[in-house]
Amino acid sequence: MTESAEPSYRNSAHRWGWPAKLFHWLGAVLVLGLTAQGWWMTHLLERAGRLPQYHLHGVIGYYLGVALLLRLVWRAMNRAPDHPPGLQAWENRAATLGHWALYLAMIAITLGGWLMHSAFPRRQAVELFGLLPIPYAFAEPNRDRFRLFEDVHLWMAYGLLALVVVHALAALRHHVVKKNDVMRRMSPFG
Repeated sequence: MTESAEPSYRNSAHRWGWPAKLFHWLGAVLVLGLTAQGWWMTHLLERAGRLPQYHLHGVIGYYLGVALLLRLVWRAMNRAPDHPPGLQAWENRAATLGHWALYLAMIAITLGGWLMHSAFPRRQAVELFGLLPIPYAFAEPNRDRFRLFEDVHLWMAYGLLALVVVHALAALRHHVVKKNDVMRRMSPFG
């Protein structure tokens, strides 16, 4: 099957299929939205209004975890496009390591959020899609454990945000400096 005859949902040697693009941009929106909401609810919102926001933040985080799991399954079943020609070996390694660092950071922060939710003194049950209850990691809530996981979750969020910034700057470098199609390949419009 030639490049033009390949189904648009499959990744090819030269482009990402639409499911990969959907997972990428959905993840980007959720990560940035959760980061903004997390900062807002812990820094600007009055303490009395935080509990419902913590719950909403956790629920959205669980859905990000589901989307991430689906993305990783899709990624395992579909090859990534080749690196563009003309890149040096260190650039290819950096791109690969950067992508896996993003995946690992998203997994770690999602698991950290689950541990934090499990230890939260006023925890609330969460059911995904109204069907799948999220189990607690701990039988009983624990304020000290919660505070520890909250600190870890915060610093992981800052680390993930830093990786996202580096990722976006690298994409811009490919587009503006290297003048290759890396950024266009992931564009939802192309």
